[in-house]
Amino acid sequence: MTACQHLIINLEAWQQGASIVIVEDIDYPPVRETSMTNSFEDGKLFLDNDFPPSESTLYHSNKRQRDPQIVWLRPHELIIRPELLVDGVSRHDIVQGILADCWFLSSCSAVAQRPDLMEKVIPSNQPLSGEGYKGIVTFRFWRFGHWVTVYVDDLLPTKKKKLIYSRSSEPREFWVSLLEKAYAKLHGSYEALEGGQAMDALVDLTGGLAEMYVLESAPPHLYNFLLQASTNGAFITCSRKGDWKESGKADSNGLVSGHAYTISAVATVKLSTGSDAYLVRIRNPWGNDTEWNGKWNDRGQKMYNRRHCSADVSHSRIIDCNLCEAAAKINKGNDSKCNIVIALMQLRRRCVRHPRRKMLQIAFVLFKVTEPVRQTLQNFLHIEEIGNSGPYVNYREVFGRFQMSPGHYIIVPATFEPDSPGSFFIRAYSDTPITLREL
Repeated sequence: MTACQHLIINLEAWQQGASIVIVEDIDYPPVRETSMTNSFEDGKLFLDNDFPPSESTLYHSNKRQRDPQIVWLRPHELIIRPELLVDGVSRHDIVQGILADCWFLSSCSAVAQRPDLMEKVIPSNQPLSGEGYKGIVTFRFWRFGHWVTVYVDDLLPTKKKKLIYSRSSEPREFWVSLLEKAYAKLHGSYEALEGGQAMDALVDLTGGLAEMYVLESAPPHLYNFLLQASTNGAFITCSRKGDWKESGKADSNGLVSGHAYTISAVATVKLSTGSDAYLVRIRNPWGNDTEWNGKWNDRGQKMYNRRHCSADVSHSRIIDCNLCEAAAKINKGNDSKCNIVIALMQLRRRCVRHPRRKMLQIAFVLFKVTEPVRQTLQNFLHIEEIGNSGPYVNYREVFGRFQMSPGHYIIVPATFEPDSPGSFFIRAYSDTPITLREL
């Protein structure tokens, strides 16, 4: 990814439209459909040689203390008649284990509110016992413009016949545990899932457009924006400021430092005083009684007749908010301008097993030009910059919302550090047809 690679945008007549372009093919090995070296004909259950039941699957660093008490068991060895799904998926199914992957689980909880989308991630009719059971489970994730299939065996790490990582609140249901295992396989190990960005997981689960807002620098009327996004079916998460490595216990208000939450509802409630209360409902992926204890908590007096809301979010407690829409909702522009959302994604796997794959600090700049031709560095000193994605940041994806007049524009993806080659993926959504191409 260098500043000498440009994309041109042409804006035309006003109609709903969206365009996607891959600027450069990434040197990224496709997710291997696990080598099927096992013979199902001899009655043996599938064993995933690419992600075996061993310490290398659990950990990638040498600093982690190995636990000899961990035993890998299949669901039918833990309970009678296990199932992948029991009465479909629900946000209430998810219970976090000892792995610090709340960012992923809070995203799963958000997307679980749309069972039709989760069906694409979790194919149905996959038995975990009885007729047709082979010991193999299939999941699908959106990765850099494509849906990829991930196969895993159904062996799960346990201690004393109890799952140590995520589980479902329904003992016979295993979609949460096995989905987490498949996502860990994408990243190289379970340990690689510790500490991440919820917006990345939301994209991987939906293929949608994700946006992050840090509350200290959030745009005005953010609450109204979240309220509209929630009404439109967006998936929303938030997190609290702090170090995720120290997210072991809650404060007096019931919030956990460095922890991610699902926002399952946004609502404005009319009070008896005539004023409005602006509320959000959040869910802790721990799935236990560690809940919000401040105003509007489940047991508080204000909630007596307002049972559909359960938390308020203030700048002092929540640091950021992530939202993801499977189909971008864009407000209609005025007669002379259209609205457009541009997202730049760097095509790097988040895998701590390979330190050199750390995310680059990226951003993009948007210029308006008279002719859609390649520009020299000297030319950029004299053409109009109309916007950018903000400061350079080491996120997988950055975005910007713009109002643009008809004409020609150039997007310049760039890295903060010079001579940092890489591949990238650009998506643009607008309320008018647009043409994207490489110059």
